[in-house]
Amino acid sequence: MIGILPGRLATRQRLFVGAILVMGLSTLDLIPLELGLLGSVWPIVLLWPVCGWAGLGPNVTTAGLLFLLGLWVDTLTGAQFGTWSFIALLSHACVLVQARVLGTRNLGRISRATLAGVVLFLVMLLFALWRNIGFNIMSAIVPITVAIFCYQRVGQLYDLSEDEL
Repeated sequence: MIGILPGRLATRQRLFVGAILVMGLSTLDLIPLELGLLGSVWPIVLLWPVCGWAGLGPNVTTAGLLFLLGLWVDTLTGAQFGTWSFIALLSHACVLVQARVLGTRNLGRISRATLAGVVLFLVMLLFALWRNIGFNIMSAIVPITVAIFCYQRVGQLYDLSEDEL
C-alpha cells in the first residue's frame, strides 16, 4: 500500500518542522513594519520549501503542504484566497521541471534558491498581470533576494532528496 506521507519518520519530521517554520515566520507579517518600497520578506519564505522539497520529486505530501502554506500566507497577508497557493505550487512545479529537464539537482543551495527565486518572481509578475493588479518590482525583488541569501543558512532544514522517501 502506498501511503500519502513519505516513508521515513525523519523525512516526515523535516517536512513538518519546515512547514511550522514557514507558518511562524509568515506570521511575523502581522507586525506593522513600514518598509516602503522594500516590501515584506515573510510571505516569501515560501521560497524555502518550494526549493528544498523539490528534491523529493513530485509528491502529494509536498504539494499538499505547499498548498496549505499558501492558504496560510493568503490569510495573513490579505491576498485573494488561493493566490499564494497558486504561486507556490506553480513555482514548485517549475523547479521540479527544471531539475528534471536541465539536470540541476546537484547545484549548490544558493544556485537552487536563485533559480527558485527567479521562477517565483516571474510567477508573481504573471499573476499580477493576469489579475490586472499593480505590481511593485522592488517590493518583490528585495524580499526574494533576502530569502535566497537566508536559504543558504536554513536550507539544511528543507533540502530533501528522493533517497529519503
